[in-house]
Amino acid sequence: LENLQIRAEYSENISVITLPKDTDFYHQSEEYQEMDTAKDFLESLQEQMEHPEDFGFFFSKSFEKSRDFIKKLVQLIFTQIFEGKKKLNRQERCDFIEILYFFLTLKVFEETKPDTVSFTCKDALDTGAMMSAGFFAFLKILQGSSFTKKEKDHLRLLVYAPVLMVRERSINAKRLVRTMSSLATLDKHLSKKKIQEFAKIFSKDLFNTKEIS
Repeated sequence: LENLQIRAEYSENISVITLPKDTDFYHQSEEYQEMDTAKDFLESLQEQMEHPEDFGFFFSKSFEKSRDFIKKLVQLIFTQIFEGKKKLNRQERCDFIEILYFFLTLKVFEETKPDTVSFTCKDALDTGAMMSAGFFAFLKILQGSSFTKKEKDHLRLLVYAPVLMVRERSINAKRLVRTMSSLATLDKHLSKKKIQEFAKIFSKDLFNTKEIS
């Protein structure tokens, strides 16, 4: 998929990014498990953003100019959502990474203005489905609006339908818990005033338009 976009017949029609969700850093396991100081965590995160392809990330050429944006975004997440804490426990670090992925995805949408979007993984059932549902909920939080009954039903459909129909089982519990934890953290700490701070690094009025939903 990453190589597909460099082929002449697809280069003008497809843009691919990879956000790894099966690495030690993403899970904050192995060497990262005891990394409880915010300073060490942010330095490690910054290293990954500066050398993305060494750590499983992939950004299309059109996204290369956004490296300065990522630095600003990481700092905003740290100060506005995690309140500049000196120590971040493992759950907080996992939430941080997931929240970063949501905002990065929004930036990609802003720059590429896609007609269609696919959140996919090996078989697009667990990881891809949870990202679709999580991003839908993320946009609702940014808008500061409550879910209607129809939207709640749609969210459940995004979470449970793909894997139930194809594998006749429930969604992977770890993927579900990870996404819900990050959304709960966002919902708790992301006030209207803080949303406006994030809006400053995106296109004007992006957070105030219904187009992002």
